[in-house]
Amino acid sequence: MTTWAPRVFIASTPFQYTRWHALPAKVEVPKGTSIYIAPAAPFYKMLDKQYSGKDSYSFIYTIMLTPEGPAFVPVPSVYKQLAVLLKAGMHGETSPKKRLAYVRMLTEFNRLAEGKAPQADTLLNFPLEKLDTLTWKR
Repeated sequence: MTTWAPRVFIASTPFQYTRWHALPAKVEVPKGTSIYIAPAAPFYKMLDKQYSGKDSYSFIYTIMLTPEGPAFVPVPSVYKQLAVLLKAGMHGETSPKKRLAYVRMLTEFNRLAEGKAPQADTLLNFPLEKLDTLTWKR
């Protein structure tokens, strides 16, 4: 990612196809915002595993470029849309534990849609690794 300043941020995130990739829906995001589909749902307490892969929904992070580099910056309008999509998509889930993970994720999407701060599980499972920053003189 880059800004108008003579600086480039290099970061890495894992990728894996999830159920989100198969949805024929379009999420509207404000200019300057990107969405990052994490490879898995957060590892919530009291669940025996972290759900991931093409048969699972995962957490979606809104990313913005800040002066310190790319960062998770919750955008309420995006999380309102994601909450509607997740609520519709989770109705067919038959696994009780996976459904519980989706309910917790939906609760977090709704909190972020209201402008509230992200919970610890969400932040701890954000897999962005900032690798380097390159700067130069104009």
